[in-house]
Amino acid sequence: MKLSRLKWVNDGCAIDSRFPLNHWPSKWQKRVARSVMPILDIEDGYVITVIKNRIFCWFRAFTLKKEPHQWPESTSWFTLREWAPTLDSPAIPGWISLPARLYEGVTLLSAPVTKNWGASARRQLKQCEKTGVKFRYGDEADLEILMKRSQVPRGIRKIYIELSRKHHLLNPEELSYLVAEYSGEPIAIMVVGWLNELKHSYYLTGAFDVKHGNKHGMVGLINWWFNLGLEKEMRSHSFGELSQWYPWPLGWYVTPGYSLFKTQFGTQRIWSPKIRWRLKG
Repeated sequence: MKLSRLKWVNDGCAIDSRFPLNHWPSKWQKRVARSVMPILDIEDGYVITVIKNRIFCWFRAFTLKKEPHQWPESTSWFTLREWAPTLDSPAIPGWISLPARLYEGVTLLSAPVTKNWGASARRQLKQCEKTGVKFRYGDEADLEILMKRSQVPRGIRKIYIELSRKHHLLNPEELSYLVAEYSGEPIAIMVVGWLNELKHSYYLTGAFDVKHGNKHGMVGLINWWFNLGLEKEMRSHSFGELSQWYPWPLGWYVTPGYSLFKTQFGTQRIWSPKIRWRLKG
């Protein structure tokens, strides 16, 4: 599939530099990162230690706006410093940037939330409402049930469940399990984070019961998610990475079909800023 197949996605998204859309430098993400690896808090973000031994040390910094000047000490022969800025900036002496960048699908919120949706998404929302699907807050048990009934490959279901569990443990007030149910039975779920400091919501994972796919529970959940975002005064919602087909072995994990689904909801394609590198011997 060529990138042009993502035909509903707009590339020209104006980003106000005061409101970054990248969740990595946020306190929400930092709490989770701190639970699995050493972290140094710096003025505008944090630095994680990816690898550290006698020969090689690798640090990765996440910042909102500023170039990182504080780094952990290293006694390794070689030290790699990686900087993932939230916003692109002109070339900075001493840093090497790579052209390869990830991109995410982001919707800028405004009322009514469906005004920029594709015709198919609006039609599916009406079908969902006619079937009598109801919505409620759920928990990890709902996610486990729906993962077993979903199209998510069996080998990675536990990864998504553990990811959601860790975020819920560390950000209990900033994570929601949104559930669609039919006749009292859960048929779809979305796990979303609320990054209040950035006024931004992030889609963490989700699943639906393939047996009830024709009820379009996921579309109904997206409508609820967007309206909740307006109530919480969020400015934007992120669907996560958008994928295309890649040749083997690069593309074994991508899901372009779901990426096409994401593009129906007024989605803008946000390119992540270039990663910067500095190697010291």
